[in-house]
Amino acid sequence: MTPLQRIPAHAVRRDLLPADEQAALLAWVLAHEDLMQPSRIGTGETAPDIRNSLSVRKDMHGPWKAPMMERIGALVPGLIAELGMQPLPVHKIEADMVAYRDGGFVRPHIDTAAYVRQPGDRMLTMVYYFHREPKGFGGGALRIHPPSVPPADAPQHLDLVPENNSLIAFAAWVPHEVLPVSVPSGRYEDCRFAINFWARRAPLGGEGVE
Repeated sequence: MTPLQRIPAHAVRRDLLPADEQAALLAWVLAHEDLMQPSRIGTGETAPDIRNSLSVRKDMHGPWKAPMMERIGALVPGLIAELGMQPLPVHKIEADMVAYRDGGFVRPHIDTAAYVRQPGDRMLTMVYYFHREPKGFGGGALRIHPPSVPPADAPQHLDLVPENNSLIAFAAWVPHEVLPVSVPSGRYEDCRFAINFWARRAPLGGEGVE
């Protein structure tokens, strides 16, 4: 079996936020359902047969945002090292908050080619999970695939459960998907919430580094 036929590495950080910060984040997302819009794919279009979720990107403005972005930025070097990736000069970190309602999902894809209009390449994907307790949804595992088809007797994929207040990181070239979510109540507050973060390397030549 070749290296590309194996399940790619991932890293986990549990209990990422202190209780007060997580409570502030959850309170904000529950109070701003009106900001959530149908998610878009890399072309900038909505494609509910590919990505069926709600998102808010530019309008994320809660008091939790600055400390959260700082915390994520501080994690990047350690995550890069743990995943065995080459260290990268980070140009920026993107963030996209998502909510998965009943029946929500994302088809298999990679993140490196998304939003190519922005400078620099996505190198590292990080997903932070949070939700109400007790949990009001089922399913929604993050499924990681090998880049190449593995032998029939080898693992075909790895399913990672979206644990509350945890973060999963992996290289942006890793094929992955979100399995269908079940929200029996149908209520927004019972959705599977997450924030997707992407670390972009500096553009070639170093211009525009932040």
